[in-house]
Amino acid sequence: MSEMPLRCVLDMGYPVPVPVAANGRTLDGEFCPVIGTRASIPALSAGPYALARMRTLLQKGTSIACLADRNYMDAEFNSNPMRLAGRMGVPVLFALGAMGTDGVVDVTFEEAPHLYCKTEAEIEENLNALREKRNGILRLLDALPPQPETLRQTVPVLTSSPDETADSGVA
Repeated sequence: MSEMPLRCVLDMGYPVPVPVAANGRTLDGEFCPVIGTRASIPALSAGPYALARMRTLLQKGTSIACLADRNYMDAEFNSNPMRLAGRMGVPVLFALGAMGTDGVVDVTFEEAPHLYCKTEAEIEENLNALREKRNGILRLLDALPPQPETLRQTVPVLTSSPDETADSGVA
């Protein structure tokens, strides 16, 4: 569903943002296929220099699209794109795709609660708002991922390194 907003923008004839796409999601590292079409659009490969390339495109007035979660259904979101938007003074919009009751994907675009991400607190509030929107969609699908508190409870905490355990004679 994360790619549906790109398709919607393309279908409506608006300038299509350049997506930041994970390796393996681009064609030749430079283009991203648009779901349900034969079209592909310029893309940035995610990697060590992605933020610098995003900054260059934003300086030229090009819109950027990127996912807040690095991997599908991550519990934590990446704040760096919002931090970059705040430094550059460009607005942050949320684009969400969800399956409607009629079987058609509904795509919504809305301003982030703090459009210009001026402070770390505003960035965190934006991420929380986006997380809640994503989780609301997943609740409808009965597919809500484990929450960070649950993850901490289910993963054992290592209090000493394996080397320390070996040195102490504890097996």
